[in-house]
Amino acid sequence: MECLHHFCRECIDKSMCLGNNECPACHTHCASHRSLSDDPNYDALIAALYADIDKYEEEELAFHEEERDRNKQNATQKSHKVFVYVPSEIAAHEVEEIGMLLYKKSSSSLVIVS
Repeated sequence: MECLHHFCRECIDKSMCLGNNECPACHTHCASHRSLSDDPNYDALIAALYADIDKYEEEELAFHEEERDRNKQNATQKSHKVFVYVPSEIAAHEVEEIGMLLYKKSSSSLVIVS
């Protein structure tokens, strides 16, 4: 690229196929796919840093999928909490029957979280 940013062939090909004729990093215009060239030194550097690049990419993908699943689960758990304000004299008598957790909000009311 004219801007001298480097990308793996697969990533830049994918970007170009989507009609993005620009550098994904700095958005400098790239005339065409033909104007790109391979960089053997960069390829050698990546090969030295990531001897088994396929394994590394699989691990990265698995990590991001697990993180996405955890975030979805946390969002779902947070969105299903129900808060009900009940006067303390009523709640004190019914709390054992309904089996909910109580948090004292003030002297006049309690917060029930299910």
